[in-house]
Amino acid sequence: MGDFVDCSIAVRPAEEKQSRAFGLPNATAAPFTAGSFVCSVSAGASVNCPVLHTCAHSNGTHTEGAAHVLPGQRTLSEAWTPAAAPVVTALLVSVTPRRLGDSSDQYSPGAADDLAITSEAVEEALSALRSAAAGAGSAASSWLAESGERACLGAVCLRTLPNDGAKVGRDWTGSNPAFLTGEAALLCRALVAPPTGDDSDSTGHLLVDLPSVDREDDGGALIAHRSFFGVTPAGRASALASGPVLPASPEAGAAAGAAGAASPDDACSAAAPAAPAAAPPRTCLAEPSPSYASSPTR
Repeated sequence: MGDFVDCSIAVRPAEEKQSRAFGLPNATAAPFTAGSFVCSVSAGASVNCPVLHTCAHSNGTHTEGAAHVLPGQRTLSEAWTPAAAPVVTALLVSVTPRRLGDSSDQYSPGAADDLAITSEAVEEALSALRSAAAGAGSAASSWLAESGERACLGAVCLRTLPNDGAKVGRDWTGSNPAFLTGEAALLCRALVAPPTGDDSDSTGHLLVDLPSVDREDDGGALIAHRSFFGVTPAGRASALASGPVLPASPEAGAAAGAAGAASPDDACSAAAPAAPAAAPPRTCLAEPSPSYASSPTR
């Protein structure tokens, strides 16, 4: 296995410039206090004991499950059993957001000039990877097959272009960042969702380097979230993770090991469907980036 690349955005309360979105506050840390006692070495205590205040949806890489959009919740630690693989096969896909108005995809509410990761953009990126994999005789070709014979991936990592270091420490609030259309989210779901009848503990993951898979102001519709989780407004779901930063290396199409996103957010974890007729495909979303991705092994 190649070298691992940490592409998570850490929660850094001591830094003035932090990753932030949706107008949520910066993370802060202050010494624990009890009456006149201040648990800080500089205040005379024997140890430092800071209390951290943070919101995983704003301050760093986090993982979301279906409970993020459903009433009631089940924590990720409950949803991911010990048998679940901590390292999974992942496909890195570089994609350029495009004008929503230039796509046949629908997103409401949305504007023609919105930048979106559309199904056409994802399909074009996958097509380019298929050609490259076929030409190189790569094992990745089985993951990229267009037919139902396609092998199921553990994770798909979407790296938006242009890609630069400004994604770390960016305040996304009010900037109307790029987002996924429902059709694009369904495409990603098809790549990672365990097949029907799979009784294993596998969970499919989608990792994006955006603050959310949905439009910043979408009126609460959450089209991409619900499409990826397989949840209707009154329905049930799977899972997803967002918040990673995917560096220029490794190259797109690389096999990668995605290991639990940093700052796991139990509050937006996978949900247990209410007496479903059949267990829905298990998927998981990470925003704004995956924790780790390895360089190609072959």
